[in-house]
Amino acid sequence: MRENLHLRRKRMDDPVLERFVQRVFADDLMVECYFQPRALHSRSLPLEQRGLEQLPLDAALRAALRAFYMDIVTQPHERQLAYAASLIFSCGLFHCQHPWVVKTTGLNDVAFNRADGVRAHLLEWPLRQPRLENAAMGDTLGEVFDQGINEDIDPEQVSRIGTAIWLANRRVVELWTA
Repeated sequence: MRENLHLRRKRMDDPVLERFVQRVFADDLMVECYFQPRALHSRSLPLEQRGLEQLPLDAALRAALRAFYMDIVTQPHERQLAYAASLIFSCGLFHCQHPWVVKTTGLNDVAFNRADGVRAHLLEWPLRQPRLENAAMGDTLGEVFDQGINEDIDPEQVSRIGTAIWLANRRVVELWTA
């Protein structure tokens, strides 16, 4: 599954960003979460699509490409950050719905607030290394994921990237919380 995931996603031009993505998906459960099909039941879906199963990976890849190509993200390095962060943005939602997690927690509904907290926990370790290797990139990633610790970041850049990530993942959040 991990190999499939890495083959299907865009490779990052920056080695620090590439290692960050690989670190996120070094965890077996995280990888499994992206391959757990979910039947989608949102009322916003056409009737013929309701109940069809979709892989979280497919939804995350679509969101990542949307973020990458958004006009609001203007610089090539920002596009790469937006892509990587968008691919990972919904990991908390996907994690909360993994059958093992549902079984062990007893929670089968997903509130975005809970998934946001889970994402913060899942990304705590992977976000440490980019801060050591490239402080500006690591701090920007941390701020985009609401785990910022440095006030020297460019707030406009974080806003552009964060907006692209949120807009690209809005549909994923809607479908996975319905």
